[in-house]
Amino acid sequence: MNKLQLIGLFSSCFVLNTAFAQECFTEIPASANELRFTINDDGTIFDKQTGLYWMRCNLGQTWENGICSGDALRLKWHEALANTGSFEFANKTNWRIPNIKEMSSIIEQQCTDPSINIRVFDKHISYPYWSSTPVMHPQSHAWSVNFQNGEVERVPKEWKRFTLLVHDG
Repeated sequence: MNKLQLIGLFSSCFVLNTAFAQECFTEIPASANELRFTINDDGTIFDKQTGLYWMRCNLGQTWENGICSGDALRLKWHEALANTGSFEFANKTNWRIPNIKEMSSIIEQQCTDPSINIRVFDKHISYPYWSSTPVMHPQSHAWSVNFQNGEVERVPKEWKRFTLLVHDG
């Protein structure tokens, strides 16, 4: 049975709009195991596989006393790109929105709701998220990752999404 079949089986057991915790399927190999990451005290995560530093918090939140606090911003694609230029976090500048390949690299294929390693990233991660990658056709769309189910989606740039930022190591 593949992940989609398992998710379908799993989701068919629940009534719509019912809240439930992350579900991971041990039959599927972990794709974003916590051993791949170094969790830093400054609110960043170092990805040993890609060499990228990730913010643990969403754009709009701050890292205080070991947790993300404040409200995450939901922005249109152009707004998200504009908000990263002079952004400073953990005494680092040059934060940027990850491209779709980088964004997809942190999807945890083993889990759903959310499809991200919650022992590494903030356990209250919101979904979906922008990538910096535009869609070639139609040009009014960009690529997004929905961490609820791990899907990569092309959506209108005018839709509002959350943003995680990366910094080159």
